[in-house]
Amino acid sequence: MLKIVKVLRDNDGRVISYELNSGQIVSQNEAVDMVKRGDIKGAILGVDEYGHPTIHSVLGSNRFDDVKNLPEV
Repeated sequence: MLKIVKVLRDNDGRVISYELNSGQIVSQNEAVDMVKRGDIKGAILGVDEYGHPTIHSVLGSNRFDDVKNLPEV
């Protein structure tokens, strides 16, 4: 099962793509579609203040955490 391990940000600090544990780098839109299909383990979708989908990691304690804490690509 695939898992998000790193993020790539634009100059404003917004996440624009993700690196998966397979080494594949996917865009924000591709990652959202993969989460919807259940292809990415431990991730759920949320919505930011502008109504755009965001990806969050599910922590073992049932808390949600932004992927912003992941290392950069």
